[in-house]
Amino acid sequence: FQFMTLDDWNPIVREVMTERSWAWLPFITFIIFSGFIIVNLLIAVICDAVSMLQDLEREKLTGGFYQGESDDDDDFDIQN
Repeated sequence: FQFMTLDDWNPIVREVMTERSWAWLPFITFIIFSGFIIVNLLIAVICDAVSMLQDLEREKLTGGFYQGESDDDDDFDIQN
């Protein structure tokens, strides 16, 4: 967690690098991947909130008559 939040992580990396000079690679890789995951989670939460707001606005405008997209695939049935 300390590496993911970048909270005082450099002394740990420097201590490990005194033993292994290539040790920066796994640390930097982990930081990049965890940052990518956190940003994606944040974007997903924002998109979900915007979608919920759009649904509420649509329901207000249509008076609750909006049923959403149907899951029926009957329109695309192919008769052989």
